[in-house]
Amino acid sequence: MREVPLYEAKNRLSALIQDVIDTGEEIVITRHGQPAVKLSRAVRRRPTPEEWARIWAEIDARNTEWVKAHPEAAKPIPWAELRKMMRDEEHDDE
Repeated sequence: MREVPLYEAKNRLSALIQDVIDTGEEIVITRHGQPAVKLSRAVRRRPTPEEWARIWAEIDARNTEWVKAHPEAAKPIPWAELRKMMRDEEHDDE
């Protein structure tokens, strides 16, 4: 998080706002060296296709890592067994 002194923020407010919109980075405006206010996006924007690709790659990597650590969980459950488990669960709720 970037800090900008109040006197500089007054002169560059439009540019600082555009930076926040473009990057999503919050900017703290200081007064006498102490944090006073924070500029941040009012509305969250949608991720770009590149950001979505990075997000999904990270999710995929985490899933792969988890499956390697828990190989027993990666085995498929046969349909008949799954159906029986679901029926048993329905009866447990009664």
